[in-house]
Amino acid sequence: RIEIKGKRNAVTTRRVAKVGMVAGGSGITPMLQIVRDALKDPEDRTTWSIIFANQTEEDILCRDILEEIAQNDKVSVFYTLDRPTSSWTGGSG
Repeated sequence: RIEIKGKRNAVTTRRVAKVGMVAGGSGITPMLQIVRDALKDPEDRTTWSIIFANQTEEDILCRDILEEIAQNDKVSVFYTLDRPTSSWTGGSG
């Protein structure tokens, strides 16, 4: 369920099947809050896709939490790095 604030602060609620998120660096924390909260509702069938960009692999914040929630069939996480090492198997650029 997504709530959208419109004209004169009127709030509209919509159910959606898929949500895509793009985050970089510390911007992942609000995304994690939203996804974790949504996953608490067993009736919610929304699927979540997260693209998380960082400079280096060492810069990936909350990686353990992201990998834990990615075990859920409703969540996919894709990492991309600006400066990957030669052994990096995720995205780059």
